[in-house]
Amino acid sequence: MRFHYDNLHRHHGRFHPDKTLFATASTDTLANIAADAMNKVVQAQLSHLQFWRWYERLAVPVPNDGSVHDIKLITLGGIGDLPPVSEGAAYTELTVDDVQETAPFTKKGGYVGITLEMIRNSAIREIQAIPKALAIAAVRTRSAAIAALFTSNSGVGPTLSQDSKALFHADHNNVATTAFGTDAAAWRAARVECFNHVELHSGKKLAVYPKFLLVPDDLYDLALSITGYGHGMPTSYTPEA
Repeated sequence: MRFHYDNLHRHHGRFHPDKTLFATASTDTLANIAADAMNKVVQAQLSHLQFWRWYERLAVPVPNDGSVHDIKLITLGGIGDLPPVSEGAAYTELTVDDVQETAPFTKKGGYVGITLEMIRNSAIREIQAIPKALAIAAVRTRSAAIAALFTSNSGVGPTLSQDSKALFHADHNNVATTAFGTDAAAWRAARVECFNHVELHSGKKLAVYPKFLLVPDDLYDLALSITGYGHGMPTSYTPEA
């Protein structure tokens, strides 16, 4: 209904289709409003998915040049102890090394079609639920993909292309030999193993302590207790606390 005020200053409560001009309000002229409507819903939903976004604390995104080639992850080796140089003697050339791991580019996605009848029936709540569900699916998909690095192939992880061995392998010195029990023994053993890992080429210790402890949900409370986040403050001092 358009409230028309004509040249004779008379008001007509009647619909005039020839005077209704909504053609200029489109996704071309209001592109930002049309885009932000979806973005705001997705962004609001992501803020409620902190538990599924655990990987953001420890994963480092790899820049992509827009191609779909395999992703190359390169680790540069270090240099060992510098050799002594006598007075007037020449410096010797030092060697370095690197190793490459590849990851296939995988595209995932989809769409949810909305019928004309759904729009005509003013199913607003149902329509608003669709971008929320898409946001949840996207976060869960990424979470599962990163978690698979630790859980796939019965827990040994993917096979590396550099040596055709599993990610967690005895030859890589990253397989725990102490079971995760009810005390901090396993965590302390893993901490020592991480510290003693050697650098590529130089063979020197990395000397890095672990920062994160990833456990399945059934060990969540136990892990909190072991690391000093149990029922209130610890009653006695432990390094984990």
